Amino acid sequence: MSEDVDEETWQMLRAVVAAARSGDKSAFLQENLHLARSLPWERQRVATLYLYYLLRVRLAHLVGHKPSAADLHAVAECADPDFTKITQVDVARFEGVLLSAYDLAPAPDEVRGGELAVGMAAALGVLLDDQLSGYDTMRPHLADWCRRNPDRFRPGST
Repeated sequence: MSEDVDEETWQMLRAVVAAARSGDKSAFLQENLHLARSLPWERQRVATLYLYYLLRVRLAHLVGHKPSAADLHAVAECADPDFTKITQVDVARFEGVLLSAYDLAPAPDEVRGGELAVGMAAALGVLLDDQLSGYDTMRPHLADWCRRNPDRFRPGST
């Protein structure tokens, strides 16, 4: 990638996260479909990496440190109504998304692939402030993380 943060991917993710923040299930679905149809597979993978980083930063900020499994359980319990409203999944699956983002999920509860990406976008949306200013202020930190981790963005890496 020639830029530290791909502008089109960033803006598409912002639209997905904003739809989650608004609690509009239909808009959330439409924005996810738009992203999936508009971005080639490799850039969708980059979008997932962005979500991985952004959600982890937001969760660490919320709990004040690197979250434990117990911290993530508590976050899921508190934010579940908003998450469930847009995803139609239960609190256990929400917790699975949070645990999977931190590689803490036991095998039967692990969330992977597209379900994890959509879940992370929904989680980020419901965990951000009302104006999405938290999303925008994380961009320079994401750019720095991208510069520090170029191997993650090579095709075939995870």
